[in-house]
Amino acid sequence: MEDWIQQLAILDHLKERSHIWWFEIDDCLEYCLNKTMLLSPEEAERFRSFRFLTDQAAFLARRVLLKMLIASYMRLSVERVRIIEGQGRKPMIAPELARAPAGNLEFSVSRSGQSIAIGFALQPIGVDLEIVREFSDVDSLLGSCCTLDEARALREESPRLFWDRFFRLWTGKEAVAKAVGLGLSIDFSSFSLPEEPSSFRRPALVTGLGLDTRPLWLGLERFQSPQRNVLMLAHAAFDWQESPEVFRNPSRP
Repeated sequence: MEDWIQQLAILDHLKERSHIWWFEIDDCLEYCLNKTMLLSPEEAERFRSFRFLTDQAAFLARRVLLKMLIASYMRLSVERVRIIEGQGRKPMIAPELARAPAGNLEFSVSRSGQSIAIGFALQPIGVDLEIVREFSDVDSLLGSCCTLDEARALREESPRLFWDRFFRLWTGKEAVAKAVGLGLSIDFSSFSLPEEPSSFRRPALVTGLGLDTRPLWLGLERFQSPQRNVLMLAHAAFDWQESPEVFRNPSRP
């Protein structure tokens, strides 16, 4: 695992495009269980606080893999990497490590089910990952997530495609919210996404949030996990010219 990460997590490569790392928890759990010494005392306490083993495993994998990636990009020993909570409880690299040339390294982490996505860039980035699934309270979801035009278009969608299109919107807005640094404090019904976001191929303009004239790369991809879940992966980043490169578990095709 270390060799694979160190070969690909190279800071200079982020000057050309952002990176998205995709992991399946089942594939890397044994490895991460042997790295619990990388948790800080606060992280170890949080790890033990989870009632369910699945949540413990997810937290451990997210934190260990994130630290290993940061260490590789910044060319540090992984033991030196420290993650703190910033504004809005957003995880960030500790200030004492934020030095040139890696001082502008940004990351975003998302987990859904057994899958983890971690994005890295040299500018603000947002990544969101969600299992496509059905909910019963459709009206409430549309009211909280969509503009009036978006909700109207979704209601006209066929039942077969409704949830797929809904999660394109939801993950896209989550990624944008993370990229602009506001997270869930943003009212998702206050801004709209392009009607057909690209598949990591071109920049899109997001209306609302004061972003109307600033290019924001927004891409979405649809994957099937080994557990046969359909997942929607969204990525948003500023000032960036190429589609992201996606790295997946070395044990996965």
